[in-house]
Amino acid sequence: MNLFIRFLCMLWHIRKQQPTGFESTSVLPFRVLPTDSDYFQHHLTNSRFPSFMDLGRMDWLAKAGLYKPMRQRGWGVVVSSNQITYLGMIRWGKPFDVQTKAVYWDEKYLYLEHRFVAAGKLRAVGIAKLVFASNTGSMPLADMLAEAGIELDAVQCPENIRDMQRALAHKY
Repeated sequence: MNLFIRFLCMLWHIRKQQPTGFESTSVLPFRVLPTDSDYFQHHLTNSRFPSFMDLGRMDWLAKAGLYKPMRQRGWGVVVSSNQITYLGMIRWGKPFDVQTKAVYWDEKYLYLEHRFVAAGKLRAVGIAKLVFASNTGSMPLADMLAEAGIELDAVQCPENIRDMQRALAHKY
């Protein structure tokens, strides 16, 4: 239930938010609540990280200037793949930030990095591979960006994204 309340708060927040650019970083503050906690270790449980990544993605889409054009046209964004590396615990009751930014894009996919920072230390890093979709199926990223009036130069693919792409090439 607390994620639903956080989700509603996020919707309210992004309605008023002005875009700051595609290369912006979203920083959202949270606190580990009892319902986010692993009941044995009393830390943020691994199943909550993707949910916080969802909230970071919503905020980043608004900051990037993509959220309003998507809503107006009935388009959505689908997570094609998530990869999370856990580096340390975030204890119950402790504050943490989710920092979200775009790190790579190609013709079809957008890759967002989500950094979980608590007490000034990096505790986890998540990479989300996203695809934009209309009611007829997936759409080229360039079409989505053009509709939002965003022009981007090509970027070099980071090694961790290349590793993720190689791993995903072996479909199960």
